[in-house]
Amino acid sequence: MRCYRLILWWLGILSLTLPSCTDEVVVDPPVEKEDSVVVKAPIIVKTKGQPISLIVSTQQAIIRQEPSLTAKEIKRCTKGDSLFYMNEATDATTQIKLEGIEYDEPWLKVIWATDQTGWVYGGCIRFEGLSHQALNQLVLQRRIRKFFGGTLFNKLLVYQKEMQDLQTLPAFKMMNDRSEELQDSLTQKMNHLLAISETDTIPDFFWLNDAFPGFLVHYLDGEGYQLYKDYKQWYKFAQQTPAPADDAFVEVYFMVYNTDSIEYTVQDWQWPTPEGDLCSVIGKGVHLEILGKINKVMEQSPYFEQELIKIKQALVNDIAESYCYWSSLKEINTEIDAILAKNYGFVNSSDLVALKTRKKLLKAHKANDIRVNIFEQ
Repeated sequence: MRCYRLILWWLGILSLTLPSCTDEVVVDPPVEKEDSVVVKAPIIVKTKGQPISLIVSTQQAIIRQEPSLTAKEIKRCTKGDSLFYMNEATDATTQIKLEGIEYDEPWLKVIWATDQTGWVYGGCIRFEGLSHQALNQLVLQRRIRKFFGGTLFNKLLVYQKEMQDLQTLPAFKMMNDRSEELQDSLTQKMNHLLAISETDTIPDFFWLNDAFPGFLVHYLDGEGYQLYKDYKQWYKFAQQTPAPADDAFVEVYFMVYNTDSIEYTVQDWQWPTPEGDLCSVIGKGVHLEILGKINKVMEQSPYFEQELIKIKQALVNDIAESYCYWSSLKEINTEIDAILAKNYGFVNSSDLVALKTRKKLLKAHKANDIRVNIFEQ
């Protein structure tokens, strides 16, 4: 019995010390370092179309080997440099503050003159936004929502679509009216972002030219950003309708902003002096010519009467309220008399009284501190 127990004891010891017969290998789990970061490769969205021209809009743009802030730098571009979009962009966006404004945009694959390719951050570029639908959705629409908020974004999106589909005179007038509300709202928002910018560099909002059809962005020192109507664009919109009334309406503005058809603050009936004064050019025939065009358009159709009356009023106020005139007293009186003789129906009794009163004041222009014949002085 003692021998049998001894044998069992030795068998137990052997079972504990002999290796297992299975092929299983036990490996300790890896120990993850506390400071390790797992970086996933970005999802690349491929879009269709020919390579589209991009313009660097920030003071500097870094082209990288991969779509990441930590990727190897390939090239540095400066404002105004040209690149070409290669129809590849990241699905995810990156938040970067550029020139004091926070962007949240994708990376775009680009090529440049040396046939090298790389990735540029979307916030560093501008392009003809509505001409490339996929890029518009990837970059421009995201940028508009980021900067201007959901309400303005939706209004601008509706405006873009309706402007593309514009085919009737009522639609043209509706878009003209709607554009003024958007013009004011977008201008206010741009200047708010400009005011809170944390850098001396002026942030670039000129990309809005491509998102707001019919308008051009201007920056004025000391005044900030302003959106002005580009009447060459509006004339193209007018030609999309079969009616002649909207074409004739825009032609009035061609005369008002005769220099380049853009809605600057100085109309064609005024001229700035070297000292910064705005002088009326009544006496040169400009006022009479524009009033004649307004009369002709209103005889054809009363559709834009309200807008044309505003132009008429600005013209009359320029004559009746200015204290600085380019022309001689004789030339001024000759044109005022010609306007009074026309007896235009849209020139009301108050306007006539104002013009006649100004003629009386001009007789004693020195005593009334009115400067005339500035051009000859």
